[in-house]
Amino acid sequence: MDYSKVLPILALVKDRVVGSVTLHFFEGPKRHIGEVRLFLAKDFRKRGLGMKMIKALIDVSRKQGLSIMQAEVVAEQTKVVKAFELLGFKTQATLDDFFLFPDGESRDVVLMTMSLHAQTDEF
Repeated sequence: MDYSKVLPILALVKDRVVGSVTLHFFEGPKRHIGEVRLFLAKDFRKRGLGMKMIKALIDVSRKQGLSIMQAEVVAEQTKVVKAFELLGFKTQATLDDFFLFPDGESRDVVLMTMSLHAQTDEF
């Protein structure tokens, strides 16, 4: 794996991968942006594991000097959208029929971003 393009964080239980979050780096005009992708085994969802993994990835993203994180979430996964919002992500757009699944069905996708710049109240 080329860690300059994709940086994975895995959650393991014994020898089983129960979670994976990856940070995908861009080049050129999007080199300040990292894309987060998350997978959790069904029996490890709704336990806070995904939130912890994304928090770790946010920390890594800041240390890598990125300015923005982005995520694409299937719109009907409203609990996932809410989880990203709780972490500080904001909805930028909903993209109609953006994901096409193997069965031919399409899904709308919510494009979410998070600024990694420190927030201050100073001018």
